[in-house]
Amino acid sequence: MSTPCLFIGIAVLSRCKALRPVELEPKFNLTVYETVKGLRCDSWCLRPPWQPKGPKATHLDCCVGSQSDIVTHEARDFQTLVVGYLFTGEAAKLRLHFQRWATLPFSTLKNLEFLLVVDADKQLRHALWPAKSPWDILLEEANYIKNQFQLPVIHMVSIDTFKPWNIGGKRNLLFNEARTVNPNAWVLMLDADLVFEESFLAQALDITRANRDGTAHQFNRKKPSGQYAPHPAAMLIQLKDYWKSGGCDEDFVGHYGHTDPHFRYRLSESGLNHMYHEEMVLTELPDTEKDRQLEQSLRLDRSTSYNSRLFANKKAHGKWSNIYLRFDWGRTRRTLKPSLKSEGGF
Repeated sequence: MSTPCLFIGIAVLSRCKALRPVELEPKFNLTVYETVKGLRCDSWCLRPPWQPKGPKATHLDCCVGSQSDIVTHEARDFQTLVVGYLFTGEAAKLRLHFQRWATLPFSTLKNLEFLLVVDADKQLRHALWPAKSPWDILLEEANYIKNQFQLPVIHMVSIDTFKPWNIGGKRNLLFNEARTVNPNAWVLMLDADLVFEESFLAQALDITRANRDGTAHQFNRKKPSGQYAPHPAAMLIQLKDYWKSGGCDEDFVGHYGHTDPHFRYRLSESGLNHMYHEEMVLTELPDTEKDRQLEQSLRLDRSTSYNSRLFANKKAHGKWSNIYLRFDWGRTRRTLKPSLKSEGGF
C-alpha cells in the first residue's frame, strides 16, 4: 500500500518518499491528501480463497509482492457510510453528482464519505475525459461552494489500464480502497447514472446503525421512462460481507453481462442474506449523446454469450478465480475535504 501525504495549500505536513504538486486555488481552505506509491503488490487474492463452505476472508491480501500496513487518514466512526461511485468517463454526471452532494445538510454529510473509482488510462484520455480530468472537475466545482461545510469528503482512485467491461474490477477496487477509509465500513455501491434523495440516505444510514451484518441490501429505481424496477447492481453491504461473498470474479471482465448474477449467486452460496427495499428508490439518469459516443469510441460489445457460458461453467465445476485487481491502478489517489484548520473547525 502507499504512504499518505497531507497538503494544505502547498504546505507539507507529513513525510513521504516523493511529492507531486497539487494545483489548488479554492475560495476557502481545503485539505488534499495525495498518496504516493511505495511498496508494490503484483497480485491480490483472498486468504483463504472463496468457497461456499468453510472460513471466509474479509479483505484482499497481497499474494505476490509487498504492501505496507493498512492506512486510514484518521479515526472513523463505525457507522460512517462510504458512498461509492464507478465512472468510466461521464464528466457531466460527475459534475451533477458533486453539485447534488453539496446541497446535502452538514448533519448528513458528517456521516458520509464519497469514494470514486475512475477510468483514467492516459492513452484514452481524450476519449474518457476530453476536457478536464475527473480530479480537476472536482476542484473546479469546489470553487463554486460558498460555505466549506457544504463540501463533501471525496476520495478518488484511478484505474490506469483500461479494460472493456471492467465492472467487477472496479467494484473490487472500490471495496479494497474503502478499507483505507474505514475497515468497518458499510459501502453504498452505485453506478454513475444513479442519483439519490436525502431521504434515501437517511434510510441507508438507519440500516447501517441497525448493524445487521451478513445482509446485502438492494433497491428500487425509477427509469428515465418513468417505470420502476429493482436495480440489479446498486447495493448497500458491509465491507467484510462483500469479501465473504468472494467479491467479483474478474474472469468476467472483458465481456458484457453476468457480473451481478454471479455475485448474487456466491453471496447466497456463502449463507449471507439478501434484502430488497422497494420503498427506497434511486433515480436513473438518461444516457447523454456524449455517453453514447464514448461507448462507441471504446468499441464496447454488449453480447452476453461469452459470460453466459462462463457463468454456467463456473457454477457446474466450482472453479472460481482468486486473482483480483488485474490492472494498474492508483496513479491518482487523493482525498478532498474541508481544512481542519479552517475557521469554525469541522
